[in-house]
Amino acid sequence: MEAVPESPRREPIALARVVAVVALGAVIATFPAPTLTQPGMVKFGWQMYAMSIPAPVFDVSHEDGTTSEVPAAEIAAKLRADVDYVLPGAEWICKHDATAVRVNATIGDDDAGEFVCGAL
Repeated sequence: MEAVPESPRREPIALARVVAVVALGAVIATFPAPTLTQPGMVKFGWQMYAMSIPAPVFDVSHEDGTTSEVPAAEIAAKLRADVDYVLPGAEWICKHDATAVRVNATIGDDDAGEFVCGAL
């Protein structure tokens, strides 16, 4: 009977892979971990977009004296908490509504600004 040659040992390679995976996991978990202690949304944190803030609502005054309400969701396809939609939204309304004279923006119960369409 012939002797079967011994196969090379694979334990050092397997151990190196385990160490690499654990080290990578530690780096991935450590980078955003300090942001967990900060309140609210934090850039590059796990809760970056977890909180939602009320989107602006635009009250548009027209030339004929009527008013209409335009929610920000009609202007932007996806609303993000870290983007300010007030000025760009007012500019968009003035550009796309020829009868708009004035745009009042509110966020929740707070006044966010009043814009005159000719001045934008």
